[in-house]
Amino acid sequence: MRHVHFCLALLSGATSQALTPMPDAALRNWANGYWPGCIVGTNIDETHPGVLGTDYIIIDALGIQDLTGLSAFANVTEMEIHG
Repeated sequence: MRHVHFCLALLSGATSQALTPMPDAALRNWANGYWPGCIVGTNIDETHPGVLGTDYIIIDALGIQDLTGLSAFANVTEMEIHG
């Protein structure tokens, strides 16, 4: 029985992601360009090391229409958006 619990603990740790919806494809492309692997489907992974380690963001519009999902960058203290 302990073996089963240990295996379940390993599996649950391996799949723990905090995903935040990011519906704008241009914003997802921007994020994935800076932090490869941070996008999972149409979501951004809040636990990605690049997302967690970012404290300053500069976004040039690049066709971005919707900023939903930027809340995933919990450690950002400054943000510039141009365009």
